[in-house]
Amino acid sequence: MGHSATWYSMDKIPFLPLNSKSSCLPNESGGVNPLPCLYCNNSNEKERENGQAISDSPLNCSQADDFADGVISIVNQLQPHHKKQAAVLAWNVASLIRHAPSFTHVGMLTLTVPDNCTDPKEFARRWNSFRTGYLSDSSFFTGEWLLVKERQRRGAIHAHIIVITTSDIRTGCDFKAFADESLPRGQRYSSAPLVLRQIWKELRSVLPRYNFGRSELIPIKSTAEAVSFYVGKYLGKHIEHRFEEDKGMRLIECSKGWSKNSVKFAWNTPGSYFWRRYLAIFALLNGCSNLDDLKEKFGRRYAHKVAPYVFAMQERMQRNIKARIFNQVSELTSVSIRSGA
Repeated sequence: MGHSATWYSMDKIPFLPLNSKSSCLPNESGGVNPLPCLYCNNSNEKERENGQAISDSPLNCSQADDFADGVISIVNQLQPHHKKQAAVLAWNVASLIRHAPSFTHVGMLTLTVPDNCTDPKEFARRWNSFRTGYLSDSSFFTGEWLLVKERQRRGAIHAHIIVITTSDIRTGCDFKAFADESLPRGQRYSSAPLVLRQIWKELRSVLPRYNFGRSELIPIKSTAEAVSFYVGKYLGKHIEHRFEEDKGMRLIECSKGWSKNSVKFAWNTPGSYFWRRYLAIFALLNGCSNLDDLKEKFGRRYAHKVAPYVFAMQERMQRNIKARIFNQVSELTSVSIRSGA
């Protein structure tokens, strides 16, 4: 953890005593070298990945706009940390789908429990047994997956898993019939390919061994972005129905062997820009030249500790700028009036 520090004030701007050996100096343009907020892997909060949908099942322009608006509306309802989780989840689902042999080898597996299991540790034990005892060794699956846990209103935990299959499970599927609950079950799923039927049969016999109940494996029918949005909603629902004992519970898990994103980034927004800018000035005033210096002086959670002082400094500097502008405008106005007289 960082060293304890005493706060001083110079002209009402909070700062720590300058370190004479500091290497944090203004740059050639007269400003200060920027320090990123926690991490420098910045991203645009409102842009979709690469600005376009993944092919295989493309969205038209109207659908893409609706999708983007939907993502933003849900993301804006979350707390900052959960907002990052939802965004990273969407990117990781898209990354996993790109890693599959083709779009037709990707399915959504839903696992439920027959005994209303509400204990996160017990559910984690069952899932660990299932993935190590079956999913990683089955000839039907490649062993690559991404899991999102969700609590139902009654408190039971179930999981939604993006899985990669070794065979095509999508070609020939009539998704409209799959969704028509008025049809008899035999007719509803009559279009499912043989390999998908074989997986369903095997899951029915395997899942009871691991204390899981009803399951559903359906090929994905939309683009990677739509799937990301679909899975992201489950994250939001879990946060809404979160229990006290869920603190520290891992909501999202994934297998190894494919490229994944992390929450160690900062949004590319005006607010983040000003935060990084004034954090750099704050670091200069306190003898810190990089993030390691800030962590050493203020601790690992330095951002939470110094934020009130950074914002106070930002507010005061902006007031000073406005005052100078007002004075310059007043002076110009008075000169213009005298000249006219």
